[in-house]
This record gives sequence, structure tokens and C-alpha cells, in this order.
Amino acid sequence: MAKRYKHKRTIRLGSGRRLKLGRYALAWKCVKEAAAEGATSLACDLEHPTDHRNRLPIQEVLAQFRQAMHRRINERGERAQQKQRADFR
Repeated sequence: MAKRYKHKRTIRLGSGRRLKLGRYALAWKCVKEAAAEGATSLACDLEHPTDHRNRLPIQEVLAQFRQAMHRRINERGERAQQKQRADFR
């Protein structure tokens, strides 16, 4: 009998780093709260491969969060399509 692995919910950032979905959502929430409080920039760069502390405008940070979420959605869709193709062969 094959060993089953538990599905891990992660988001891959533009830098290649992975975050658990809960931590990702919490970070996104903190950025949105900072924007609501009037902050103009944050030390948060999700796409830099080694240093995530670069200061960026809030709107650019939120755009990086959205891009990472869309990337995850599209990757899951591609895997599901590949699995369906394999089932029909």
C-alpha cells in the first residue's frame, strides 16, 4: 500500500521562499491594516531573493501579495489538469 502524504498548504513567494497559508494571510492582513492606518511604505519585499526588508510603497507590497496568490491558484489548476489528463490515458 502506498504511503499517503498530508497536503501542505503553502504559498510560494516571488523570491522562491514558501510560507504556510495561515502566516501568509496574517502578513497580508498586517499590510492592509498598515495601509488603513496611513502608512506609505513598508519594509517588505516578497520578490527579493535574499533580503525581504527593502522598503516599498504599500500598493506595491499588496500587488506582490496578489501575484503570489494568483501564482498559487494557477499552479493548483495546472496540477489538476495534468492529473485529469493522466487519468484519461
